[in-house]
Amino acid sequence: MTEGSRRKTVHVKFLVVLVAIMSIQALAKLSEADQELLDTAWNVSPEQVIGECGFLQTTTRPDEYEDTRYLEEKIRFDPSKEGEDAWELESVDGALPSVEALSEFRPERQGVYFDLLNSQFDLTGASFHEDKGDIRTFKVPLQKTESIPAGMAKKLTGYIDIDVPTSTLRAAKILVDKFNQTFLFDVDPEVDRFVLREMSMDMKMGALGQSHEMTLSVKYSDFECALDETGLNSQT
Repeated sequence: MTEGSRRKTVHVKFLVVLVAIMSIQALAKLSEADQELLDTAWNVSPEQVIGECGFLQTTTRPDEYEDTRYLEEKIRFDPSKEGEDAWELESVDGALPSVEALSEFRPERQGVYFDLLNSQFDLTGASFHEDKGDIRTFKVPLQKTESIPAGMAKKLTGYIDIDVPTSTLRAAKILVDKFNQTFLFDVDPEVDRFVLREMSMDMKMGALGQSHEMTLSVKYSDFECALDETGLNSQT
């Protein structure tokens, strides 16, 4: 190959790479309408319910001592109380909690999923993913947090489902081969508030040649919100 041919080949390869980069950037950039839809939906945050509304949190999680057994814990959040006193363990598997269960209850760990939802998704890198009629799905990279190391964040993919007619979130998902975390949202008709309705987490783990699966479910219900001066539920 002559020197001129080499230069021509290098030039062509450079143009191909440049066009590829520009194409990726064009695909990643949201339209003005999609950007407005994403911003509007994300700014209506169910996190605002914390501190204003009481609710019942039902957590179904694996028993720490028996891998095949799951516990159902009902935990009440009372916004009229401060700090850790706002969280109360009401029942375990339908019965009053034992002295041991009460001693092991960690109120400081409650409400953590609201914080995870707000901190994990990096909306600045969002791109359009799929149109399902009234639902538009966006692919969103995840950012490094205390719970997600930088190396893991690069392997995880986030997706956000938005209801177009109401410009509200319907689901936020984190997906990877052996890890799946899903947040589901809706408007609670009793208090007319946009709320986090459910968080579920599925994990598959392997150790010593054996595989293990773990499912965690957290559901929110029985919302009670303070009334404003007009006697209606106050809005944020």
